[in-house]
Amino acid sequence: MLRALLRGFTGQLRRMMLVRRYRVMLALLLITSVVGMDIYQRMVVQQIPVAIVDLDNSHVSRTLRTYIAAQREVRVTGEWLESPEQARQWLIDGKIGAVVVIPASLSQNLKKGRKGEVLIGVDASNILTGKNVYKALAKAAGTVGAGVQLTTVSKMGERDDKTLARVVPIAIEENLSFNPATNYATYIAPGLVFFLLHVFVLLVAASMFLPGDRPVGPAQLLGASCAIFSVGMTLGLAFFYLLLPREAIRPVSSLPTVMVMLAIFLAVDILMASALSMAIPNRLLALEVVVVLAMLSLMLSGITWPTDLFPPPLRALAELSPFTPFARSLRMILHCPFGLGDLGGCLRSFARQTAVFVGMLIAASATRSAWAAARSKVQC
Repeated sequence: MLRALLRGFTGQLRRMMLVRRYRVMLALLLITSVVGMDIYQRMVVQQIPVAIVDLDNSHVSRTLRTYIAAQREVRVTGEWLESPEQARQWLIDGKIGAVVVIPASLSQNLKKGRKGEVLIGVDASNILTGKNVYKALAKAAGTVGAGVQLTTVSKMGERDDKTLARVVPIAIEENLSFNPATNYATYIAPGLVFFLLHVFVLLVAASMFLPGDRPVGPAQLLGASCAIFSVGMTLGLAFFYLLLPREAIRPVSSLPTVMVMLAIFLAVDILMASALSMAIPNRLLALEVVVVLAMLSLMLSGITWPTDLFPPPLRALAELSPFTPFARSLRMILHCPFGLGDLGGCLRSFARQTAVFVGMLIAASATRSAWAAARSKVQC
């Protein structure tokens, strides 16, 4: 038993080092992980080109232009635009991400106590840049608007200690937990690199059942699974403590907590691939199913869209992917000093998945044994 276990372990390691497709898969994992991290190297979306059409050219409009130029998300273009129609054409051509049109009546309306209006046109074809540029422009317009109100109230004779409270009765104090700098590297990079590891482990585990690669007997199969698990743990810890720190992302939780969550995630991954490979009679079809589910797991995990907004069938499918509870745990173990007791929800999800996949393995093994026995009787 022990010898067969060791033979399966060393055989799988040898295949992963010597067989070309395994080396290519490993190289692709490492390269895409580094490239994926570098995509978000700028951390935040900034310097989006914005055009300003100032038809008023008053003190208020110049102040607004100054506040807009001070926002990190935008870059005011130096070109002079003659009309809103020209700015609209620039939006269509993709030269700018937004346009601010300040009407000629802005300062006059404000002086006469009427509502001042500013038109902000945003290219929302990319919702990421669209929302960021709109937030920056709206913030600048709101700040200048509050300043105009403050000046007006002061001229009306309001006491200095009451003017600010009248203009801004509710002050907002921002406390952005887990990502105070609101940068995209902190948000997406951890999920991306561990999604790539998830895909790699699933594919290698499913490949154990292909002709020519399949270990002989349950003991060798367990040994091969342990080899995949060991490689996955090595890569996962390297991602946590070598790759992610390149973007100033480090686990706040202790090393034992990180290792336990990573180990459970990888073990359930291997169990899932094995269960699907055993349950689907056609080996190639089983591998294709594993590939499809692996590719869908990033979207199903809740990183790109909240899982509670999924249709019920997709929500149920998402809960069967080991990447879903691991993605939830990433936010906690990376940003808070949590122990395993604080990760009960994720651990319960892993436990439910383990029960499902073990049940699939038992049912598939029993079905295959019964089928083999029936065929031997027929042949006799």
